[in-house]
Amino acid sequence: VAEPIIIFQEKEEQKMDFNFDDTPANEVFEVLENAYGIHIIYDADLLKNCPVTAPLSDQNLYKKLKIICKAIEAQYELIDGQIIIQSKGCK
Repeated sequence: VAEPIIIFQEKEEQKMDFNFDDTPANEVFEVLENAYGIHIIYDADLLKNCPVTAPLSDQNLYKKLKIICKAIEAQYELIDGQIIIQSKGCK
């Protein structure tokens, strides 16, 4: 999809919060996966030590992914309707 939209919101009148503060990358990807209803494949053990601090509420899904991947030195690919995250982890 050219412009994925959020399919899940806890309450209709409340926007999901995509402002992350020292949040492990695996948790960030889980939030995105649930919000957009898209399967994101990543190594949770490898990324749990990669903290993400970024205000991403005003970004579309692809911009969010680009910013997160840049922060944790990873790359993402779209393959068969899934997002594949490739990373060597963080120190």
